[in-house]
Amino acid sequence: MKILIVDDDASNRTLLAAIIENINDSENYEIEFAEGGHEAIKKTNIPPYPDVVLLDIMMPDIDGYEVCKTIKSNELTKHIPIIFITARNQYEDEIKAFKLGAAEYITKPFVKGVVVNRIKNQLELKKYRDNLEKVISEKNMSLININKNLQNEIRELESKLLYAQKLESLGIIARGIAHDFNNLLFPISGHAEIILDEVPNNELVKQSVKEILKVIDRTKEIVQQILKYGKKSYGKLVSFNIVQSISQTLKLIPIPLNIKIKLNMPQQIIMIKGNPIQIQQVLINLFTNAIYAMRKNGGILEVTLINEYSSNLRQIVDSSDDEPKGEYIKLSISDTGEGIDKSILDKIFEPYFTTKPEGEGSGIGLSVVQKIIKESKGYINVQSEVNIGTTFNIYLPIA
Repeated sequence: MKILIVDDDASNRTLLAAIIENINDSENYEIEFAEGGHEAIKKTNIPPYPDVVLLDIMMPDIDGYEVCKTIKSNELTKHIPIIFITARNQYEDEIKAFKLGAAEYITKPFVKGVVVNRIKNQLELKKYRDNLEKVISEKNMSLININKNLQNEIRELESKLLYAQKLESLGIIARGIAHDFNNLLFPISGHAEIILDEVPNNELVKQSVKEILKVIDRTKEIVQQILKYGKKSYGKLVSFNIVQSISQTLKLIPIPLNIKIKLNMPQQIIMIKGNPIQIQQVLINLFTNAIYAMRKNGGILEVTLINEYSSNLRQIVDSSDDEPKGEYIKLSISDTGEGIDKSILDKIFEPYFTTKPEGEGSGIGLSVVQKIIKESKGYINVQSEVNIGTTFNIYLPIA
């Protein structure tokens, strides 16, 4: 414990030092001296700061009151206990000392035991105060961290709420569009059936009208998909062969000559649970996006199928309530195209978000993909690097 004795009288300094050195306790005391006020202020400003200051009032340069006032006005030293030890025994002097921030006021001649007890009391109080400040500081840091975590959670919840609201509004719009589209399909279908009845002997016209009706039926399926997008569920999941679905979907998509297809798939049947029409929609969307990313320089579109166990999926699941169970098939669709900048990678599944020029993309495709995969009890994530390529990983439960 560091004690600073401030007195212009050498005998007083020696006496106080002897009293402190003979204190019978377990503490080690380091004693410093100052012969005047300016020297005292200078020494209290140098770390490590004194743990207590024994201060005389009457000194040749500046008095003890001014020293006390200066120490207490400094943010770094205001916590140092100051014990006045002085020959001035007027009540007004004592009041002034306490007003300036003194901890104790002892008049000369003093009793040795009083000085010892007052010093020990102030040192003990300082220990408690320092420990309390440390605890408060640690608690404040803990509260700051808790508050920071809460703020992050609030922002995350706000983001999820906004995303849910976007999906809900998109569903309402989708249902409205589907309703209007159905109204347009109805008279087309009706008139086509009338034509069939009116030209029973004209095979060329009949065949053309039948093709029109086929397109109408296919369009009705798409309208049903749009209607289902706005609902919570896509209905009953069925078992189907994902290998066959991938092969059939690739045949539907025009592949530019500068893009090569690389398939890493087993020949045998792999049955998964889902909605085959919806999964085909996912495949068409991801294949089309991959081809678009390689439109300028060409590249490789790679499709890989491997088995994946639920224990390996936990790192990509964003909710503890959504625990993967059983065996999954991992479908990876990779391209060697432009890649996606990391600053926007977490936004690509948001409705209406797109990096394509106006007229080339609606920003709906990937949000639909994510919704379909979720409704299929599966998971999806993406890795991408600019100018290297992008990989979408889809995990679907094996039937």
